[in-house]
Amino acid sequence: KFPPQMQDVLTDIKYNTGNIERKNWPNLHQGIAERNLESIINNVNRKDGGNSRNQWAIEQLRQIKRLDY
Repeated sequence: KFPPQMQDVLTDIKYNTGNIERKNWPNLHQGIAERNLESIINNVNRKDGGNSRNQWAIEQLRQIKRLDY
């Protein structure tokens, strides 16, 4: 039910880091639960993901107009 851009970002994170578990990504989970796009954007950075991949994730999420899930 997530917007396609969010699905792409979450899939990319999972592919590169493994499952996006609450214990490892608590702020991201909180932002998703609160439907807070800025919080989600602020918590998708991966230390080992590289700057370009993190920037791609932010750009994808910025395309979302509303969180209706």
